[in-house]
Amino acid sequence: MTANITCFVRGHGGTLVGKLADRHEDAYFGFLNDYMAERIRKEGQEIQKYLTRQHGTPITEVVDRFSLQNFKADLQGIAPSLWSVMVSASTRDERGSGSIRDKELVFVTICAMFSMLRSQKANNFQVVIGLFLLGSGALKREMEVLAHAGFSVSYNSIIYHIRLLSAENVQKFRKAIKDFMCSIVWDNLNIAFHIGEQR
Repeated sequence: MTANITCFVRGHGGTLVGKLADRHEDAYFGFLNDYMAERIRKEGQEIQKYLTRQHGTPITEVVDRFSLQNFKADLQGIAPSLWSVMVSASTRDERGSGSIRDKELVFVTICAMFSMLRSQKANNFQVVIGLFLLGSGALKREMEVLAHAGFSVSYNSIIYHIRLLSAENVQKFRKAIKDFMCSIVWDNLNIAFHIGEQR
């Protein structure tokens, strides 16, 4: 029985849903909205998880892994329904908008903003953008405006992450000196191997 129903729905499901929509549009869209709302809520939860780093993750690692292309590929798999909605909402007609802008990279930013709305800790994207803004010479008030828009973290948060990044690199520097101390000393030795060179 179940197999027969599955087979019927697979072959005629689209037609059946269309007939239901024709009979009672409000009931159909009410069901559809509830179903899609729950589905997109779950996808939002997955986006939040994806853009939240585990406790103790080095900021250096967050910066090294930052890639809009990788984010795009991953988010399409994590949130296919939300991604499809954004594609449909941003396309002017079936042939596409013809824009030279890669709108899918804009979708990455939108997803990152969604993640920040769900949790302030889901800010991997915004932290790297904030570091970029500071390095590019952006003014404090400009950073704060972008932080309020969800595009970046606040100025104080940027400075905090800069200090973390600095501390991580100091530790790497100290470790390198400790590991290669013998090499450094040997390279700077000036040993006279002949009697004449000692004078």
